[in-house]
Amino acid sequence: MEVEKGIKSICSKHFWRIMDRKEAINLALTLFRQDLDRNDVVTTLMKSNIPESTAYRYTKKAYEQYEWEEDKQDDPKKCFELKALDTIYKAMKWAETNNDPESAVKYANLYITNKKRLKK
Repeated sequence: MEVEKGIKSICSKHFWRIMDRKEAINLALTLFRQDLDRNDVVTTLMKSNIPESTAYRYTKKAYEQYEWEEDKQDDPKKCFELKALDTIYKAMKWAETNNDPESAVKYANLYITNKKRLKK
């Protein structure tokens, strides 16, 4: 009952106009965070004047983002490893912009090695 009130309050502000892509995906993401399933999210988007096929695309995108957030929150080690990988990538880009090809190659090799290791 309380979830339905929350959905109505979230959706009521979107009924008077057509949402753009970002707003629709954010709405779908908010609904996923309230533990709604995909069919409910698609139905809600369609009630917000979004075509059915577009609603399915936006729902898919929001669900992927929702899963990514859930995975990221569950594993602090994975989050730390991704930050380290991002730092290596930034160092590689810095070396490229400062015309330091030796360092750029070194960081690129380090980045590739660690990216392959993290995929496993």
